[in-house]
This record gives sequence, C-alpha cells and structure tokens, in this order.
Amino acid sequence: MIALAPLIAVVVILMAACDANDRSKPVENTAATESQTATTDQDNEAGDDDVTAGQPAPQLPPYEEWEGILKRLNSMLHPSNDNYERLRTIDGQTKLVSLNWNEDNIHLVKRATDTLILASLGRNYPHQDKSVCGYIDLVAAKYSRGKIVIIDSMTHVESGEFGKYNHVEDYTFFRSIEPLNAYDVGGMGITRFGKNTWGWIVGDYRNNDGHELHTARMYALVGTKIQHLGSVKVGESTALKRTSDNTSFSAYNSSIVVMNDEHPSISDLSIIWFESPNGRDTYKRVTFHPYVSGKGYDFAGLGR
Repeated sequence: MIALAPLIAVVVILMAACDANDRSKPVENTAATESQTATTDQDNEAGDDDVTAGQPAPQLPPYEEWEGILKRLNSMLHPSNDNYERLRTIDGQTKLVSLNWNEDNIHLVKRATDTLILASLGRNYPHQDKSVCGYIDLVAAKYSRGKIVIIDSMTHVESGEFGKYNHVEDYTFFRSIEPLNAYDVGGMGITRFGKNTWGWIVGDYRNNDGHELHTARMYALVGTKIQHLGSVKVGESTALKRTSDNTSFSAYNSSIVVMNDEHPSISDLSIIWFESPNGRDTYKRVTFHPYVSGKGYDFAGLGR
C-alpha cells in the first residue's frame, strides 16, 4: 500500500493538468455566431432588389411599353389637379395661365443593374399670345423590376413660343439637311454625350414675321443631377428667299456632332455650318467646342 502512494500522486497531478488545459481552451460564442449569421442574412435580403453576381442583367422593357412608362413619369412629376401657374412672359410681365402636360418623348438605356430613362414632357399653354414662351420639362429616372424612381428633373426649359413647346426629337447622326432652312438643324434630340453620360440637345425654334431663329440648349445627366451644358444659336434666316428689289438677307443652319460618345466623361462638340450670307453662294465650315469641366461647352468666338 505504501508503494502505491507515489503512483497515486502522479495520477492526481496528471488529472489536474488536464483540467487546467481544458479551462484554457477558447469557449465558442454561440450567441455571437448566431448574430453574425443573422446580419449576413439581412444583408442578402436588403440586396434582393439589386442585380447580384451570377444573375442575368436586366433587359429593356419591350418598345410597346415605353409609352406607358412615359405616362407614369408624367403622373409622378405633375399633379393632375394643378393646371394653372403664374408665368413670367417674355416682355417681363406676370400672368396666370392654364396649362396641360403632354408626354413628349422617351429613351431607355440598359445599364448593369437597372435601366436609365430619359424623357421630355411638354408644357402646353393653350391659346396664349406671343409673349408667352413654350417650355418643356426634362426628367431622368431609373427603372428596375417594374419600379420607377426619379433621379432628377428640370422644369421650364425654353423650347418655343405662343405657349407652345417644341418636340424633342430622337437623336440622329447622319442625314441631309436644307442649307437655308433655319428650322432644319441636325443632331437635335435625346443623345449620348459620353460613355456613361446621356442627355438632351433641345431645339428652341421661333418664327416671327419671316425672321426664323433657332437656339440649341444642351443638358446632360451628370451623376444624379441634370446640368445645363450651354446654349448656342444654330440657325437663323431673315428671309425665306431673295426679294425682287435685292434686299439683303442672311440665312444659315447647322448640324451638331458629338465628337466621341465613347469619351470617358463628356465629349467635345463640333458644329457644321451651312451659310448663305446676303445671297452669296452657300458654303460650309466647321467649328470646334471643347467641354470645360464644371462650366459646359465653350461657344466663345462664334459671334452670333
């Protein structure tokens, strides 16, 4: 019995060491693990409305649905019960006028996770006199899984006269134009200014007693804001044809060209001019207009 005493002591020491080793092991935090799992699940649920890796990119809605999307935008932007507004006229007066909003034009662009919408909505002031300008509203929105979210809008963009707005065209690259027709300006409409920048070149055409005047106004969606990129007179005619008494007249129009719509930001512009000053032969020339970041297009030196 006395010989067993040292052996028992060794066993006791070994048992104590094992117990201490067990106490030194980290204890698994079950609550923390469950909380982390729940947070991950919530993040996944919050991202259900976005396109995630492995899912197909959204497709453009069928073309026949675009008109319905434009009507939805109009109803979102314009209250149906507000058909009057106090408007400042061209001669500086203020008058209360009635108006209606018309769906004008729309263009959709497929992006990685949604669809970009560019649209124009006409402000129609019925039976107004010449001093009331025509206006349109511009709106940019995004479309995903049937939902529309407005990104930004700009109201009262000048585009006509007598309370009538001018239609915003679909953008066209190449076409023949009439050299002495101030109304016939190329490159107007919804357009692409850069690789990821879209916008509008709005035509503001007016005709008063044989004097035609056409101004182009450039707007683009930059980030989440619609920005004015500049305005320039692109067409004018003081008479439609030469008179019998050889009265002097001048006429010109132009075609606006975005030089590189794959530019990383906003491309520079060129304008091709078609002119016939004082009845001389028509001629062409090209002017170049760089885009100045934060300021817009440089139209200095045109002298128009």
